[in-house]
Amino acid sequence: QVGQRWEQLTGRPAAERYLVEQVEWGKPITLRYRRGVPNPFSSHPRLDLFVGSLSPHKLQDFGCTICHEGQGSATQFKWASHTPNTPAQAAEWARKHGWFDNHHWIFPMRPERFVESSCLKCHHEIEQLLPSERFPEPPAPTLVHGADLVTQYGCYGCHEINGYDGQKRIGPDLRNEPPYAPAAQQLAYLIDTQPPGQVPQPLVAQRTSIRQMADQVAWHPEDADDRRGLYQAVREDADRGAAVSKLLADPGLPDAVRTLARTIQDSPDDTKARTELVDWLEADLKAVSPQARTASHNLAQLLKQPPVLTPAAHKLANLWKDSEHPGTLRRVGPSLRYVASKLGPASLNRWITNPQDVRPTSKMPRFYGLHDHLQSSPEALALAQRYEPLEIRAITHYLTARSQPFAYAPPAPEVSEPPDANRGEVLFETRGCLACHQHNGTPQGEANHGPNLTDLAAKLQLQSADRSSKQWLRSWLLAPDRYHRRTVMPVTYLTPEPLRGPDGKPLVRDDGSGRPRMTDPAADIAAYLLGPQWQGSSDELPPLTEDQRETLDELALTFLKTVFPTSQAEQYLEKGIPAQRAATLKGAEIELAGDVSEAKLLTYVGQRTIGRAGCAGCHDIPGFEGEKPIGTTMADWGRKETSKLAFEHITHYVAGKYGGGHGDHGHDHHDQQGEAGETADHHAEAAGEHDPHELDPLEIKDPTEGFFVASLQHHQREGFLWQKLNEPRSYDYKKVDPANKPQYHDRLRMPLFPWGAEAAYAAAQQEGADPDTIHAAEKEARHRDIQAIMTFVLGLVAEPPAPQYIYDPNPRRRAIVEGEAVLAKFNCAGCHMLELDRWNVAFRPGEIDAPAGSKIYPFLQPHFSTSQIEQSKKPDWRGRLHAELVGMPRTNNDGHPEVMAWLAEDEEFIPLDEYRDEFEGEPDLLGYNVEIWQPTLLDGQTLLPKDPLPTISQNMITRHIAARGGEFARLLVPIALQQVRQTEPGAAGQDAWAWVPPPLIGQGRKTQETWLTEFLLQPFPIRPGVLLRMPKFNMSRSDAARLAQYFAATAHPNYPDHYEARRSPADLEAANLRYQQHLQQLGLPSSTRLDDALQLVVNKAGCVQCHSLGNLLTDQAARAAGPNLGNVYRRLQPDYLKNWIAKPSFTLPYTKMQELIPFDKGFLLTVLNEEGQPELDAKGDPKTVQIVHGTASQQLQAVVDLLANFGEYVESRTSIRGLAERPEKAGEVTASAPGE
Repeated sequence: QVGQRWEQLTGRPAAERYLVEQVEWGKPITLRYRRGVPNPFSSHPRLDLFVGSLSPHKLQDFGCTICHEGQGSATQFKWASHTPNTPAQAAEWARKHGWFDNHHWIFPMRPERFVESSCLKCHHEIEQLLPSERFPEPPAPTLVHGADLVTQYGCYGCHEINGYDGQKRIGPDLRNEPPYAPAAQQLAYLIDTQPPGQVPQPLVAQRTSIRQMADQVAWHPEDADDRRGLYQAVREDADRGAAVSKLLADPGLPDAVRTLARTIQDSPDDTKARTELVDWLEADLKAVSPQARTASHNLAQLLKQPPVLTPAAHKLANLWKDSEHPGTLRRVGPSLRYVASKLGPASLNRWITNPQDVRPTSKMPRFYGLHDHLQSSPEALALAQRYEPLEIRAITHYLTARSQPFAYAPPAPEVSEPPDANRGEVLFETRGCLACHQHNGTPQGEANHGPNLTDLAAKLQLQSADRSSKQWLRSWLLAPDRYHRRTVMPVTYLTPEPLRGPDGKPLVRDDGSGRPRMTDPAADIAAYLLGPQWQGSSDELPPLTEDQRETLDELALTFLKTVFPTSQAEQYLEKGIPAQRAATLKGAEIELAGDVSEAKLLTYVGQRTIGRAGCAGCHDIPGFEGEKPIGTTMADWGRKETSKLAFEHITHYVAGKYGGGHGDHGHDHHDQQGEAGETADHHAEAAGEHDPHELDPLEIKDPTEGFFVASLQHHQREGFLWQKLNEPRSYDYKKVDPANKPQYHDRLRMPLFPWGAEAAYAAAQQEGADPDTIHAAEKEARHRDIQAIMTFVLGLVAEPPAPQYIYDPNPRRRAIVEGEAVLAKFNCAGCHMLELDRWNVAFRPGEIDAPAGSKIYPFLQPHFSTSQIEQSKKPDWRGRLHAELVGMPRTNNDGHPEVMAWLAEDEEFIPLDEYRDEFEGEPDLLGYNVEIWQPTLLDGQTLLPKDPLPTISQNMITRHIAARGGEFARLLVPIALQQVRQTEPGAAGQDAWAWVPPPLIGQGRKTQETWLTEFLLQPFPIRPGVLLRMPKFNMSRSDAARLAQYFAATAHPNYPDHYEARRSPADLEAANLRYQQHLQQLGLPSSTRLDDALQLVVNKAGCVQCHSLGNLLTDQAARAAGPNLGNVYRRLQPDYLKNWIAKPSFTLPYTKMQELIPFDKGFLLTVLNEEGQPELDAKGDPKTVQIVHGTASQQLQAVVDLLANFGEYVESRTSIRGLAERPEKAGEVTASAPGE
């Protein structure tokens, strides 16, 4: 800026000229840098994504309001309907631009904090907004985080988010999957518990068949044919059960026939009466003047056989009907179908009361004890404090009483050793548990896909004659889907293992049998998780007191009065519901049929409370298989009229919370419930003293809270939603006062979710953490999570724009998007690295040099365009060159990434640990050693994988995109090293990567799609040296196919038009013919090309030195052995196999596999003399011979063709006729001809 004008600096000389000309010599000057220019002169952010001519949202195509909303025709700032992001910004805009909140424009702009919500209009699958090849920087991180939270916390269990309006897609679709599996389990239970003799013996087989169909659907609900078959069978049986009632509705039936029908109704197995009735109907049908209606005649076929299922089973039939667009998400909570085998009533009661008391990081929300909004009404507070413990007790009773029998996994007979917690700790760390779970025993683990397993003994305390939490835990670890059919926890193959000594060899039993001592890994892990002090107890609750029994009666009466008149409800409470009246009831009131007992009352209140609270939205609960979501549908909530939002007295409540403008009290129940009512009383008084309009949002210290208080004052949906997520019951403030004559069950039901609980827990684990630090961490995380969820919910508008604006991915992108959803469901990234680290570096010419290229096969040589090469050689305005390094941090000998420290006096980098040992404090400059995985350009020169690089200084790195996934693999590497070095002290740090879950970089180029699909469904060991095998996930074939397609799409830019370069039989025959001609030219004996390739593979210097081939086993120890090559033709793609054999480190830099057929000399076998020493030629060099004759490329292709066609090769060498012809002299019994 020169005076009052702006001038552009065209370079360094111009800058120096202005500095010289604009100052007075001899006096100091002040330099002020401005980075960019203020609005409206600055460019739009993320021009790669928005507005730019090369972006997917070009200005000329999309405009502004499709994303920002607001009044697009406005020509003045104040009329454009901007929305400020903070109260301070609102005041500034009003002062500078005349801004005001225009209530007459119903589509104001989103504030900056919610700007990402508009993405959902056009991007209906949230996975479309994840980072990608084109956009490595997250396009909408807050929105994606919000969608993840909605999924993790199961918000859709109560609030259905239907993404369809008929056939039209209108937004994200987040709904529970249909209850196919729970309904099938319930049917199986009802069949198993039918009284013996209820079904005539000839029909038992039919019932058994339905039972088997139910079991199949329970295990595989995705199989539509099985499900439809079950629906048809139960539906037909239900029609049989209803046939008599329909017949009795016919007024034309003679009395005698009506008597027969009633006889069958009372005694379905009365065969004589049934036959007479059917005969009469068939005869009446043929009569000239039939007495019965046509509909009654049509019942004859159904009446020939009694139903084999109970009426309760018939009610389940419609749950298996096809749905046009069924939900796809599994319930987020664990199954409670067999909960009595896991938890005792006392533990269950404690868990329902406050989940965070049992597990601080539990995602289950808190339903009870949320009384802050009741402090101004002592009567309402007292009522809640009386009723809530009985509601909890009733829920506990219902869940325990209706819990179905569960058979724990039986102990393995070969196990000889008792459970051991020390072994369990090692197994817990190495078998994949830390990929999803945290435990304080391994504080490095930070996974939160599953629950934190620290102090599990506080939850699992049941120990009785027939039920045990410890047995349940062992059974769960062995086979999770045995307990919960729809769990995402995999089977980790915790089969019995031999107990090994310090040398790694199995120990044998002392009984002289020579049998190994066997351990039970599942029992060992259970012992570790429960701890050595675990004893267990009956875990029962004390009997109800007389006062509690009276309260139970009151609570039951409040429910009864919602169904019956008050006088009748009181009568039924005292004497029970008469049997004839109970037969007409469909709800929970049927539980009170007959005499009333305490157990019946608890069951009734429990069932009604579970239904009211919506527990079945997250859990599989017996009796609630067909329960619907209880909350408001959210598909269009972002457009919901604010006049339909019940703000009630919320502004008064908030004014009291902030004490008329002081925002120190916060918004969480954790503090308020823990204090003796003093703070709450102050808030209650403050609410009565302060007019809500006197609360100035500008005076609230936290600008985020100030923004939402202002939004509440203006009755905007953002403020409503913030308060609803922050304090869901606060909208009952003053509304439940006795003066308003409220019903107890009219109170709000939404629970308080533990936003920020994980952050608070993590902060509490830090050394020296104080309450203020913990509270600050929780508050920050809570605000972040709530605003992320709000960003997602505000984007649910159910108003998609014109079709041309809705994102319609191409087949490749669609496969990636669908695969991302499956990856997230099963947490594949917890174990496997999906994307490598990326470093953008800027360096001076000569600071990083590419090493001299090694000799590699031409097909491995990367190709860069001329423009790419020239660009890499072009310095920027600072004289720096630029490059992108793609790979992993190099691993040091302890299994950790190599981090270096700059030692200025020696002008070199040394390991950071070494620096810390020698010097105090931290170094001024760090450096990183990088292992390159992908070819790149350095100053015009090609850098290949595995090529050495100098340490990359921290100040060279301009951007770092961290690797995606593989956290458990990185965590396991040092643990694996420590374990393996007990028997193999020389193991190197880099070697450990071969023992942990492998990176899936380029997986689609590596494995065949069909094989990968089958492997995911039924995994089997491939690498002998790994510490853990691939677990079996509870996934459908559709899930597995989507994952295989995902990897193929990410690996092939032209997917689905890519192809596997497999050689045809004609190609192989032509190559063999050329090979035989070559042998003739060399004067060598005739042989086939693949036969010679096999001899190379099975030679001791060839592949079998490390790999087995079928049943030809290698001599290598398991840790050093590679996969069996016998099934490579099914597993690997030929192109990948060729690249891998040509130069293994080019594909997998950490591999120990060496080049079998070097490009410069091929595979040569040294000739040995009788003493086993190399024979020398005339020059004194060892004599060598070729097994496969030809160049290195020809040898390589021959081996690849053999392995890629090994199945056909073996078949061509096997005589089926020879196997079928059995010599008579062997004494086999031959088949006799018919009649002999």
